[in-house]
Amino acid sequence: MKIIIIGFLTAFVFVTINRNSLADIIHKEQERALSQSPLKSAEGLFEGIATQKEFRNQYLNDIIDLHKRNKNDTIIILEKYHFTCTGCPADFVEINLHSQSVKYEMKMDGAKFGEYSRQVLKKNNKFNAADENIKIIIREIKKGKNPNIEADKYGTDDCYDGSQIMYTLILPDDNIKCMYMRCWN
Repeated sequence: MKIIIIGFLTAFVFVTINRNSLADIIHKEQERALSQSPLKSAEGLFEGIATQKEFRNQYLNDIIDLHKRNKNDTIIILEKYHFTCTGCPADFVEINLHSQSVKYEMKMDGAKFGEYSRQVLKKNNKFNAADENIKIIIREIKKGKNPNIEADKYGTDDCYDGSQIMYTLILPDDNIKCMYMRCWN
């Protein structure tokens, strides 16, 4: 009985450390992406990603689970922030693999604000035309480039769209890369 309890506690501590370290690494990489971005609007998202670090706990288990089950695949996390809300969490989150997508939308009713509704969708094994932006990021990373530094090559601050997007990629080798984008060209 003692062995079972010790095993359970060890597993619990390992998962907790794993969750916390992943959350910290994602946050640090997102800060780095914002700092490196040539887009001026990136400066306004530092408070948002600090807030999102707390909210990310609602979907961190999905990220960990999908990564463990798909070690040879790149996981793409898209966190969409409303441009006019400084310091607010992402109102839409999508975790993508080629075969599956998990979407979270912020509940906006007063009593439940701060909670996400979750939806799991099956996808075909290929990214579709709407995923062209993600293909650009992956292609540049495979070339050894940092697409975030050249974000102005792919997008602009000069737009009237109401959102900002932080892309986080968890690569098969466990490296994490992030890119900020205001509006794609």
